[in-house]
Amino acid sequence: MIAKLQAVGRAAFATPVRAAATLALYLAAHAAVRLVLWPDALGYDDAEQVLSAQSWAWSYRYTQPPLVTWLLVALRDVAGLAPGLVAITVLRTAMLAALHVFTYLAARRVVDGPLPAALASASLAGTYTLGYLAHGDLPHSTLLAVAVAASLWLWLRLIEAPTPARTLAFGVVCGLGLLAKWNFVVLALGYLGVGLAAPATRRLVLSWRTPVVVALAGAIAAPSAWWVATHHPSLLALGEGVLVVPADAAAPGPLAGLGALATSALAFPQPWLVLALLVLWPARRRLSPAGGRLAALIVGVLALHALLVPVAGAVNFPERWMIVPLLPLPLLGLAAVDPGHRAVPALGGVLVALAVAVVLVRATIGLTDAAYCGTCRTRLPAAAFAEAIRDAGFVAGTVVAPDMHLAGNLKRWLPRARVVVPRLPAGAWPAPGDGQCVVVWRGAGDGEGERAAARRAFGATLADAPTRRVTAPLLGSRERRATMSFRLGAGEGSCR
Repeated sequence: MIAKLQAVGRAAFATPVRAAATLALYLAAHAAVRLVLWPDALGYDDAEQVLSAQSWAWSYRYTQPPLVTWLLVALRDVAGLAPGLVAITVLRTAMLAALHVFTYLAARRVVDGPLPAALASASLAGTYTLGYLAHGDLPHSTLLAVAVAASLWLWLRLIEAPTPARTLAFGVVCGLGLLAKWNFVVLALGYLGVGLAAPATRRLVLSWRTPVVVALAGAIAAPSAWWVATHHPSLLALGEGVLVVPADAAAPGPLAGLGALATSALAFPQPWLVLALLVLWPARRRLSPAGGRLAALIVGVLALHALLVPVAGAVNFPERWMIVPLLPLPLLGLAAVDPGHRAVPALGGVLVALAVAVVLVRATIGLTDAAYCGTCRTRLPAAAFAEAIRDAGFVAGTVVAPDMHLAGNLKRWLPRARVVVPRLPAGAWPAPGDGQCVVVWRGAGDGEGERAAARRAFGATLADAPTRRVTAPLLGSRERRATMSFRLGAGEGSCR
C-alpha cells in the first residue's frame, strides 16, 4: 500500500509541471461538477455576488469588502461575461488556482525541493473549508486565502532580500488582502509582531519599509473602509455583531470565546492534519530558521485572535476565519519533515485519493440532494419565478426581494431589472430608472412584513396591486415544490 501511494504521489507532484497538471485536472473536475449538476440556481454567497455586481461601488456590504465583487464586475466589463454561474465559476476556479500557486511559491522558501512544496500546496485541498466548501461557496474567504498565500510568499522573500520592489509589492498585496476580507488586518499585525520579536528581522521592520507598506495598504483599503464608516450608523455595533454572536448561548463569556476559537482552530485543518500526522510522523526533523519564523507567525496570529476574547468580548470564531492564522500550517508540516523520506511522496498519494473522494462525494450530492436537501438553495426554481413575473407584465424596473439569495437568483434570470434588498445599504444599489415596481416574498402568505420593509426602504406601497403566486418544482425534483408571491405595479418612490 505504501509503495502504491508513493508511486501515485511522485506521478502527481514530483515536478512543477506534474503538479500544475494535477492542479488543472483537480480544478476542472470541481468546476464541471458545479456547472453540470447544479446549473440553474445559485447558492447563497454566489447569489450575493450576482446581486452586488449590478454596478461599481466603493463597497456593497458592511461586513465584507468589495474586491471579489469588483473582479466579477470586471469580468463583465472587460471580458463580456455577465454575472452568473459561469462567470462565478470562472472567477472561483481562477482564485483557487492562484491560491495553490502562491502557496507553492511560499512553500519553496521554507521546504527543500519541489515535491514537498507541491504537497504543501496540495494539502489545502485536504481541508474541508478550502477543499470542499470553497468549490461552491465562500468567494470572499477564497480571495482572502489567495491574499494570505501571496503575502506570505512576499513576506518570506522580503526577509531573504529586502529590495524596494518587494517592499512595494508586499504593501500592495496587504492592501488587496484588506479589500478581500477585513480580518486580513490580523495577519498584517502578525507579520509586524513576528518581525519585531526576532533579532534577525527587527532591523527590517524598524526601517522606512514599514511606513511605506502601511501607507500603501491604507491607501488601497481606505476608500472602502470610509464608505462603511459613513454608511453604517455605529461601527461599534457592527463590530459587536460580527464578534459577539453567541457561539453557545448556554455558556457565554471568555471561556465560550476561547472554546469557540480552539474548536475552529482544530477543525479547520481537518482531515489533512490527522492524515499528515499519521503519514509524516516517521519523517519528522528539526525546523529550519524559515520554518521557525512560520511557526512563530502561526502562533502569533492565533494569539491575536485569542486577544479578541478579553478585549472585545468575542465569542464568534467561524471555521473560515482560521484561513488567516492556519493557512500556512501545511507549509510548516512539510518544513518539519525530511524531504527524502518515503513518507513524503506517500502523502501525495493520500492527497490524490482524498481529492478524488471529495469530487465523487460532491457529484453524488449533486445527483441526489433534490430529494432530501434542507434549505435547497441550489435547487431554487428561480427561472420559473422570473418567468411568472414577466408573464404578469413586468418589462423593466426594480424588483424588491426579502433576502440576497432570492434576489441574486432573480437577478440572474431578470438581467435587465434592478434588484434590491431592503436591509442592505442604499449606497450599494444602482440608481433607479423609470420603470415598474415589483415586491416579492417567499411562500404563499400575504407578505405583510416584506411589503412594509419595501415601503420603508424604497417607498414601494403597491397597495392596489393584486397579489400573485407561483409554485414550481424544486430543480431536480417532481414532488418537492417552492412558492413565491409578488405584487407588480407602476414605479413608486425609488422602486421603479
